[in-house]
Amino acid sequence: QPGGRLVIETQTDLYELLDVAILDGDLEIHGAVNLSPLACLTSVGSLTISQNPTLTTLSGLEQLAEINGALVITENQALSSVEALGSVRSVQGDVSIEDNPRLPTCQAEALVESIGNASITGVVSIAGNDDLGTCADGPTCGGNFLVPTGRDSWFIGQERLETLRGYAQITGTEFAIDEVRDLSPLECLTRLDVGSTEIWYL
Repeated sequence: QPGGRLVIETQTDLYELLDVAILDGDLEIHGAVNLSPLACLTSVGSLTISQNPTLTTLSGLEQLAEINGALVITENQALSSVEALGSVRSVQGDVSIEDNPRLPTCQAEALVESIGNASITGVVSIAGNDDLGTCADGPTCGGNFLVPTGRDSWFIGQERLETLRGYAQITGTEFAIDEVRDLSPLECLTRLDVGSTEIWYL
């Protein structure tokens, strides 16, 4: 995709980026309801998510790994989670997470810690968020598991199912689970992109 600056003003505009994996230019998002059309995005220039009054989470950005500019998350009145950015490994600029009244400050701090100070080239600014909000010690989630083909697409037994723990997405042509007691290893799963699915309990 070409460089430059792309400004999204409505949810409909966001669908212009459906299936885009790499965006060389800067992306500004305003007025979005959800970010699901960005599910394929892995790399972007600077990323600004600002003044989205009904946006509650950043779900849809789970695959984003590189931000080749600043990361700005500001003035999102309903935003309560930034956990979807857990796969980001570098920010080539400043990080500003400010004035999101429902976002726990500890979540913003955890995101910066997850990226790592050495992987952020600019200044980090966290202010005006929910200082009283709490952060549960939940699982670390992220990544996409590609299901093998043929017989290996069957996950038989609880021990084999445990190999999927922590993955946020599962992709493949077919996927089957058999002889399991519970599905807790799939607690991080937010997207199942397979042709067919079968689940059998003990």
